[in-house]
Amino acid sequence: NIMTFTWFTRTYLNLSWKWELMDRVLKYTAWIALLFVLIQPFVSNQTMIIYLQSFHAILPFLALIPVIKLILNKDKVAIYYLTAFSFLMVFVIINVLAIFGLISYTEFLLRSPQIGFLIEGVLLSLGLAYRINLLKEAKLNAEKEAEDNRIYKGLSKLSNQVSHDLQSPLAALHVLGRDKGLSEDFKSMLQSTIDRITSIVSDLKIESPEVMISSLEKTNLNKTIDEITHEKSLEYSNREDVKIRVHLPFFTIYHSIHRSTFHRVLSNMINNAIEAKSDQRDQIEVIIQLEKQQDSFRLTIKDNGKGISPEHRDEIFREGASYGKEDGHGLGLFHAKNSLSSMGLTLRIHESNHMGTCFEIVPDNAQKTQ
Repeated sequence: NIMTFTWFTRTYLNLSWKWELMDRVLKYTAWIALLFVLIQPFVSNQTMIIYLQSFHAILPFLALIPVIKLILNKDKVAIYYLTAFSFLMVFVIINVLAIFGLISYTEFLLRSPQIGFLIEGVLLSLGLAYRINLLKEAKLNAEKEAEDNRIYKGLSKLSNQVSHDLQSPLAALHVLGRDKGLSEDFKSMLQSTIDRITSIVSDLKIESPEVMISSLEKTNLNKTIDEITHEKSLEYSNREDVKIRVHLPFFTIYHSIHRSTFHRVLSNMINNAIEAKSDQRDQIEVIIQLEKQQDSFRLTIKDNGKGISPEHRDEIFREGASYGKEDGHGLGLFHAKNSLSSMGLTLRIHESNHMGTCFEIVPDNAQKTQ
């Protein structure tokens, strides 16, 4: 009975997974108890017999230790287990009290052990059903993860093929950039464009999130932001209504980023700022400002566009949401926020009204910047 009880307790509570040490303690203690039962008929010393029986009686209480620990950890299976055996013990004790005449003996009390076993069986079945549901849920999650991995591998194969196919036209652009008949400004813009396309082609080779995080590099933000804004200024140099300004601090600020992803995010945000032109103003002005703040920093992208209404400020960061664009796909700010988050950065709206919008990028609270 002791062997059966301990085996049932260990299996029902899944102690081999939840508390391996206690599972071993109960396992070996049960074998010791069985050994004591086997040698008891050969022991004539009455005191030794009492010791053996005492050890035998203590074993069920030893099983309460993992039960109580699991209950403190809010394990529902352990709660069902303890409740079930508590009901059984209560009805058994009532029956014993009736047998010794301590309480009035009735037909109900005569059947109390059977009632206790019935309630115990129901509660243990409910606990087992709950555990089965947990296993089913874990199986479904594992299947979903396997399907996601299958889709991921398919996308990875496709993106790598596209990346490979773009190498030839990219090489042609490199040859074009060496044409001596081109102006220096055009050459500079073309080279910047080639670098961006090269970076995008490289990013098309899908990597796992773990690899992406491991590829973060400590980067000079002053230099990186200056390069991006210079590229955008050249890109919009043929538009007299667009003015892009950048303000950088005297002190150099470093932060670990994925360079090409950060470049793409900031470039797209500048594009968004230019596209947010207000009908009330002829000139589009975009100001990118990097500020040092004690052991942190703050990067703002400010425009003088039409602004974002209060009811849309939370929605614009959701997947599929788009604001103020007829052909918007709702991927820009959603992707930007997630990409920056992987670099330990937070993107949010600092302020927005009829005078324009100001986005800010700041390090997460746990992130330290030099």
